Amino acid sequence: MGKISFRAKITMSLVPVVLSVMLFSIFNFFSNNSNADVGCVTLAHPVATKISTPAPPTDWFIGTADNDTGSPWDLNHIKTHIQWWPNSIPVKEVVVGSHMDDGSDRAGWFIMDWGCFKDLPGNDVAEKERGVNEGGEFWVGTSTANLNVSPTNLSGNPKATGWKYVSSISESGCSNCLNSFDIGLNNGAEYKYVYFWSNGSPSGCVGGICEGVSGSNVEYINIVNPQTETATPTPTPTPSVDIKANGSDNPPQVTYGGQATLTWTSKNATSCQVPPNSPEVDWSGDKPLKNTTGEVKANLTNPTYTYKIKCSDSKGNSASDSVTVKIALPPLLVDLKAAQNESSFADPVSGSVPFLGIDLKATVSNVASGSLSYYFYCQNTLGTSAAISSSYNPYQINNLCDYWDQNGGTYTAKVLVKQGSRTATDTATITSVKNNLPQVLNVKAESANGCFLSGGPTEIISWTYKDIDNDPQSGFKVVVHKGTATGPVIQDSCSKGTCAPGNTSASYTVTDLEWGQNYSVEVFVWDKKMNPE
Repeated sequence: MGKISFRAKITMSLVPVVLSVMLFSIFNFFSNNSNADVGCVTLAHPVATKISTPAPPTDWFIGTADNDTGSPWDLNHIKTHIQWWPNSIPVKEVVVGSHMDDGSDRAGWFIMDWGCFKDLPGNDVAEKERGVNEGGEFWVGTSTANLNVSPTNLSGNPKATGWKYVSSISESGCSNCLNSFDIGLNNGAEYKYVYFWSNGSPSGCVGGICEGVSGSNVEYINIVNPQTETATPTPTPTPSVDIKANGSDNPPQVTYGGQATLTWTSKNATSCQVPPNSPEVDWSGDKPLKNTTGEVKANLTNPTYTYKIKCSDSKGNSASDSVTVKIALPPLLVDLKAAQNESSFADPVSGSVPFLGIDLKATVSNVASGSLSYYFYCQNTLGTSAAISSSYNPYQINNLCDYWDQNGGTYTAKVLVKQGSRTATDTATITSVKNNLPQVLNVKAESANGCFLSGGPTEIISWTYKDIDNDPQSGFKVVVHKGTATGPVIQDSCSKGTCAPGNTSASYTVTDLEWGQNYSVEVFVWDKKMNPE
């Protein structure tokens, strides 16, 4: 180990000294402090884990040789020098321990983290000295070594568990020496730390000067046989999540309108949430990492519900899970009714031949969300409309069916409704009735009593109405011909509104006739269906 001596006054603010510097690389300084996942691998450059407090002229002494920076005793500055080892760019030294010009000695020490190295046959640790050797010691520590060392002043023992003594460094006359040391057991034991201590005592004088700053001027410390072996990395635990409905990944069907209880657990996750593309509108947002008591979803009426959840860790890894709840839907029901010209819908419904412009209306029960498909038939499977897809319920289709048979008949209209795998049908009975024509009997003409001061005589025309269907009279028409029935028409009661529905009278008065003139009279009647006779 080397020493440099000169006369100088040392103050706390400006210290005109040349300190030897140990340099090492800070490559991987932040990422290689732990090698638990990659086996025994030696770092390319050490990490300065701990150093004795550099506050001369107190009990300890450690500093750098580049006092021109103004920070030779700055803790981070010293660590930066050590973290360049074993490179010597720029060539600086770290001075460990010093013989002060007041005649006292100041020891110094530091700990380096080399990741992992082994005790193999031959030398294991090397130290490059700039100048003449000073006294010191090497210790090595395992990965579990206690870093809270407390060496006694001028004693190299770190006084902590997990440390093994390697060798002392003699105060020899070797100058600029490369010293190598064997841990000694050569059993392949793994170590992580190197502890270096120097007592700072001078071994001699340079140029007859024995006072001033001296110590172990260490250029670098290195591992002789660095380890590059790797082990299979331990996989980082990734998140997982499991969601269940009613305690199962494949729950049994839920009764229509019933409920499902969602529970979930996650592992290795820091957050859980419902993905934005979740199909259920009442299932969204952030969720706790677990819910074993359950979140209840009630009044379930759709065919299926799918609940998704995603859980993530702080590194961006994630896992997802989902569970589907199927609903046992009740049978689809439909009620079909008919009407003519959108009059009152009923089942059955009837009308006189020809029975035309029949409307059909279907009302569906137990409908799930979504559209329905309607198929309408005028007579069971005849006269069907095309499939109609609609969300309207009830659904009405107008003027679909016409029944022309003049003899009348009974017909069965039908509707078929589909939604998913469920179907429903219903029928409506439509009767077309043959209508018998009404009869007009006993037509009579009687003179009105009294004197006619103006105009001609008056005759009262009467008749008897008959209808075997028991339909009442709804209108009538009296036509008066001059002479025979083929003679000219001199009066028509329709001009007086008798042909309109609702005229139930069985008589009509004809006025302003001519004396001595013969007349013929025709009477027409209508039943309530306005069928004439």
